[in-house]
Amino acid sequence: MSIQSIELEGDECCQPGSTVRGRVVGSRIAGEVRLFWNTCGRGTEEVGVVDRQPLSGDGRFSLTLAEAPFTTQGTLVSIEWGIEWVDDSGDAVDRREIVVSPSGRPIRLARVDEPKSSKSKRVWKWTR
Repeated sequence: MSIQSIELEGDECCQPGSTVRGRVVGSRIAGEVRLFWNTCGRGTEEVGVVDRQPLSGDGRFSLTLAEAPFTTQGTLVSIEWGIEWVDDSGDAVDRREIVVSPSGRPIRLARVDEPKSSKSKRVWKWTR
């Protein structure tokens, strides 16, 4: 199979809750396109598939974004959004990153100068 790319209508910056339209360009299109977000950085990585659409024929798709989470960039964790084309054998063939944010730019998380774990912890004593 010869998949050249995922082409989007408009740019890669999307408003939460909006619709992303595009098409998969290639000689044989059979499989599905997926809209997803994933975390990366320290800690457990998570992935959430928000929308998916089976494709064939002209390869056009229309996917609906969730209201959250927004695309974020931080020193400890980031949230990224993407659209991927998966062929009918289950192999990811192409991926396109997008930004989901009300401002059209990733939300920059503030730097953490003092990790929470090094701060003194408050001890609660229960009385009757």
